[in-house]
Parts: sequence; structure tokens; C-alpha cells
Amino acid sequence: MADPAYLVDGVLTEGDPYVCLASQTMTDDTVSDFTWNSGTGDKDWSQYQAFFIVWQARTLRSGVEYDNCYFRVDGNASSNYGQNFYTATSSANPYNYAFAGLDGGYFNTAEDAVATNFSCGVFHLFAPASGKWKTGVYQNTGFSTDISASYSSWGNSTYNGNSDAMSSLKVLTPNSTFKTGSRFDLFGILPKMALTGIL
Repeated sequence: MADPAYLVDGVLTEGDPYVCLASQTMTDDTVSDFTWNSGTGDKDWSQYQAFFIVWQARTLRSGVEYDNCYFRVDGNASSNYGQNFYTATSSANPYNYAFAGLDGGYFNTAEDAVATNFSCGVFHLFAPASGKWKTGVYQNTGFSTDISASYSSWGNSTYNGNSDAMSSLKVLTPNSTFKTGSRFDLFGILPKMALTGIL
């Protein structure tokens, strides 16, 4: 196997273990999904041991206080399963079911009266380049100006459609479009130590 892009002549050249691979900010209200793809050099996903997605977003869905956040491995909408805990007020209820993608939590919607109030979340995806099932954990919150509709949620997801290395990741909201200013950042996490020619 060839040395990864961050290893040159046995020297680790990337000093930051978190490398920003992509960033997407909505410049209008028409986008419901977008896709990140593996590339070359430091954008080659095969050299990372995990992904970390950070987002702050809101959708234009009406009539409902929340919207879904999904991540699809290689665009696949099936074979995604998980469990999450959704808390609205003081109770936590578990949900365990099939998803339309890896579950990443929930977005604030147009039902919130304050247009600048965006929900936020993080999603940690493990072993994207391995032959393992793609599993992840998330945590997010959406404070609503209608206190009774505020929420926090956390959970896990698994994509078991195949065991191939990931080449793309689609980010989407299935019920509406993202509001202008919504942002998603994808970080790759490098291995803590790289060994070559030793084992």
C-alpha cells in the first residue's frame, strides 16, 4: 500500500489531526441535498480513520417543529438502521427503526418565529475506508422560541448495505429545503500514529 498523502518519506507532514475536507454553506433556499466525494491528496478518504461532521442548519418545512437530517453512504437510501433518543421538554423516548439514511438528528424549521434561530449538531462516522459496516453517533439540539417545542437528541446509526470503502456522502433533508446560511463542515480524523516498514 502506498503512503498516504500526509506521510512524506516517513514524516508526518499534517500537524493537525483534524483536516477539513469539505464545507457547504447554503446561499439560497432551494437546496435539499448535496454530495461530498472522495478525491486526491488530502481529500483522499482512504487515509482517514473517522469523519466528523459539524453543522448548523434550519429548513423551510412548515406545519412541523422539526425536520430530519440524513447522511447517505454512496447515495444509498436503504439498509440504514439505528436508534435515537428525542427529548422534548423533560422526557426521553427511544426510537429504533429503519432510516432513509444514517440518522444525524433534527433541524429547526420555518415553524420557529425567529428566522435566525438555527439548530446545530455533530455526527461522528467511524471507519469510512474500512470493510466494516458504516456506523456513527450523533448529538444535536434545536432551541425553539416556543419553549415547548425545544429539543435535544442523540443516537446512533448503521449502514449495512455493503462493506466497501466510502467514496461519497450525501447530506439531505427529505421534507423541504435548507434555509440560506445553513452550513455543514466535513473533517477527516487522521490516525494518531503511522508506521511504515516496521511490521
